[in-house]
Amino acid sequence: MDIKLIVFDVDGTIAEPNSPVDRKVSEKLQCFERRGIRIAFASGKNASYLSGLARGIGLADPIIIGENGCIIFYPKELREMILIKKPIEIRKIETSIVNHFADTIWISPNQVQLTVFPKAKKDMQTLKEYIKNTSCNINYVFTVFEHDDAIDILPAGINKGKALADVRDLVDIKKENVMAVGDSINDISMFEDCGMSLIIGKNLKYNSYDVFNTIHDALDFIETNF
Repeated sequence: MDIKLIVFDVDGTIAEPNSPVDRKVSEKLQCFERRGIRIAFASGKNASYLSGLARGIGLADPIIIGENGCIIFYPKELREMILIKKPIEIRKIETSIVNHFADTIWISPNQVQLTVFPKAKKDMQTLKEYIKNTSCNINYVFTVFEHDDAIDILPAGINKGKALADVRDLVDIKKENVMAVGDSINDISMFEDCGMSLIIGKNLKYNSYDVFNTIHDALDFIETNF
């Protein structure tokens, strides 16, 4: 298998949430790039955050898929593609959440996706229930991803896999030459749009994919076999 593009999830994959990327991980990603393999990050984080992460790792020409597939960004060229405008329905949910929870939450400065963080972990369940009830009362179809520390709300039909397909077309790389590395349910769509997928950890149960305990194990596998 000739790998030309590797797409990595971020939190839970290349690093634990709220933790720095290990130096050895950065060095291997740099090494893959020097070998001619394009490196992409696909995450629920916004594009500016991911661009800074890629710069800190030391990548020269990364590809960014932000907000779970809402945004594609090429930092080297300062070229941005917003795949869907922020629907008024998501703005309505955001306004409702802010009015109800006030300063007990933090809203990520995204362009399309709504990402809400409760400042106290004990408020997460209350926030989940409020979002579920509020979204059900709005005539629009949403995709909701629940994480340990936040909740993502985005338009249905938008996902990492769809954005990855657009990226493949833009850089002229075939599906069979793409590898995806992730750890959770919002990575499944990109697993389905690549030639090979690697899962980090035991949280996601997909028997058809190779599973590794750590990102170091996965990177060693890539280095040895590709």
